[in-house]
Amino acid sequence: MGLREKGRIAIKWNLVEKFLKRGVTFIISIFLARLLEPSDFGLLAMISVFTAFAAVFYDFGLGQALIQKKEVSDVQFSTVFFLNVVLGIVVYLLMWFVAPFIASFYENPILIQIIRVSTLTFIFGSTTIVSTALLTKTLNYKVFAKSMFISSVLGGTTGVVLAFLGYGVWSLVFYSLISSLVNMFILWFATPWRPIWAFDFKSIKEIWRKGLGFMNLGIINNVVSRIDNLFIGKVFNANMLGLFNRAKTFWELPQDTFLLPVTRPMFPVFAQIQDEPGKIKESFFQMFYLLNFSMFLVFGIMYLSAENIIVILYSDKWIESVPFLKVMLLLLPILPFSTLITSLLKGVGKIRLLTLITVLDRFSILLALFFGIRYGLLEYLYALVSLKFLVFVLRVVIVHRLFQFGWLKTVLPIFKPGLLFLIPLMVVKFVSISNIYLEVVFNTLVFLLVFIFLSYLLKIEGVLELKAEVRPILKKLHRKGNFRKR
Repeated sequence: MGLREKGRIAIKWNLVEKFLKRGVTFIISIFLARLLEPSDFGLLAMISVFTAFAAVFYDFGLGQALIQKKEVSDVQFSTVFFLNVVLGIVVYLLMWFVAPFIASFYENPILIQIIRVSTLTFIFGSTTIVSTALLTKTLNYKVFAKSMFISSVLGGTTGVVLAFLGYGVWSLVFYSLISSLVNMFILWFATPWRPIWAFDFKSIKEIWRKGLGFMNLGIINNVVSRIDNLFIGKVFNANMLGLFNRAKTFWELPQDTFLLPVTRPMFPVFAQIQDEPGKIKESFFQMFYLLNFSMFLVFGIMYLSAENIIVILYSDKWIESVPFLKVMLLLLPILPFSTLITSLLKGVGKIRLLTLITVLDRFSILLALFFGIRYGLLEYLYALVSLKFLVFVLRVVIVHRLFQFGWLKTVLPIFKPGLLFLIPLMVVKFVSISNIYLEVVFNTLVFLLVFIFLSYLLKIEGVLELKAEVRPILKKLHRKGNFRKR
């Protein structure tokens, strides 16, 4: 089986994994959002910046370094395994002792026990790092799909039952805890590899150095991206933070369900063709055009019906999250390029350059926070979106110089659909429908019909790639239909 075919299968199973997991978690989140209060979600969001920072250290970037390295011995795998388990236990103990200080910072004593229980996931997660790396290196995402589905169902069911019984924020804590525990057992038994009793730190010096680069990247990605939770939780309150995170979680849904599952397997694919610039360019733009157009479809549907969708799914008590959501959605069109570039730079080993780009991207959050402190939460988001677009331009400039991708090939696929979106937007603005369900259906149909028709008429790159991907599927279904008739 060729590399491209393996990549397609990996993407397929990664999509299945995310659709199953996100499908389950999405349904669970609807129940939880209706049973719990925004403040319950806000309490967990308060500690997220601290737990995200700690989580980076039990991994230490070694998992991704194992994926990037072409040849890894059994001794090296075992050394990384034992090292990560020790780090997981140490980091958990550190969080146990700092929990009172975090609770004191927010002036909320319940956070002590929440931190001490929820961070048990560090120990569970540390045992799966090598298994995850092995499955990723071999593009075996089928196991991930099964594991994530089962763990999400069991963890989510536990959370809903506890919420129904009135356990509040603890239903969210045990939702995460049970999911992590079940995932640990499944990955352990599904992976044939077992550690040998060997520990040779010298053998992983190269992996360790690579891991430090990935770890720095993880700190920037996981910690700085959650720094706004720290600001909102301290300056405002748990309820406002809960509303903000509801908007943020819903905004991340297409990214986590569709975009990342497609781009994540490209990391090992790019790693295997890192010495072939022609193949890299071809693979990158084929995927970029497809993802870019698909993301515009998602963006249009979500933006035009944001308020109705939030009310239908989560009830009126979350209506205040809609303005936050609509501003965040403006970032969706630039995400495909950004996430693909991340996989590409990881694959070719340009970790320092990726770190630099990521620093610039995450620094925009810190700059935007000044607007938030002075003017308010919505103003923070407007400033953040503006700065993110500036960083996108810088990302295009840097990558163009490194890979000679071309300005027009990068910018036009984003600019042209953006202009086309204005047409269906104007159409739905002049139509008023009293029933929110009918309004969602009307807005969606108008947008899809107008946007896809105009894109096809103007030969937008993404719609042509989408057509090329869908045509074989339709032919296959047609052949199956004819076979059944016989």
